Amino acid sequence: MPIDDIKNFIAVSDRLGTAGQPSEAQLRDVADAGFEVVVNLGLLDPRYCLADEAGSVASLGLAYHHIPVDFNAPQPDDLRRFFDAMDAPGSGRRTHPADLGAERHLDALHRRARRRLAAER
Repeated sequence: MPIDDIKNFIAVSDRLGTAGQPSEAQLRDVADAGFEVVVNLGLLDPRYCLADEAGSVASLGLAYHHIPVDFNAPQPDDLRRFFDAMDAPGSGRRTHPADLGAERHLDALHRRARRRLAAER
């Protein structure tokens, strides 16, 4: 199954993708596609999350960061933790929040902040 079959998958760049909640099989596709890190911004809601996503991701040799963001009331610490996860070692990254629009805003803030820091150096 190609990675493009994951709900709402968008390749932001060759190192970054964003999507909705993947299935167990789709997590294997993420690993097979060369991604190395999964950043989950979703809340642990049994209606849509995997029973043990952290364990599933680890079994595939991928790093896992869970940052449960309430997109109705995001906190500054959510953004800091997202930046930390995006800056963690690893060449491939993938995120799958409950609210894709909000995640794209977080990613845009991350890229803008990193460009500003680079320009100031």
